[in-house]
Amino acid sequence: MDSSRRQILLTKTKTSRPRTISWHTPGGNATGALEQGAATGFLYTSSTTGKPFANFSSNHAQIMRRIQRDNPLFRCFGVHDLRHAFAVRWLKEGGNIYRLSRHLGHSSVKVTEQNYLGFLTVEEQERVQFQAEQIFEGVPTKSPTPA
Repeated sequence: MDSSRRQILLTKTKTSRPRTISWHTPGGNATGALEQGAATGFLYTSSTTGKPFANFSSNHAQIMRRIQRDNPLFRCFGVHDLRHAFAVRWLKEGGNIYRLSRHLGHSSVKVTEQNYLGFLTVEEQERVQFQAEQIFEGVPTKSPTPA
């Protein structure tokens, strides 16, 4: 973790390739969670015991089932859905699709486009495409002004 640069090194990734990501992005700001985690040494801890979760994903599933049992109208979501929501929010907030693709560890920007552009409005898709073209051409990015 490099607090001066607000970056974190991920060593255990899906592709087994470590990567460094920013923790303050158009998709969200993890500063508070990371500062709290730094105090204990763990990012995900139980609010009741204060102990770290052995497996965040399975604990998340247990929590979802418990909430749904108490509220049948609650729509459960998986840990991967949080990643998806983050990516869509990143793009809606004007974030760069190339940075997002690297941040998510995708093999190419095409993977990012296929997974997330469909959740944007036509105007948002055009803005993302315009930014990508500007980057590809080496032009400083600036959103197009509506006519």
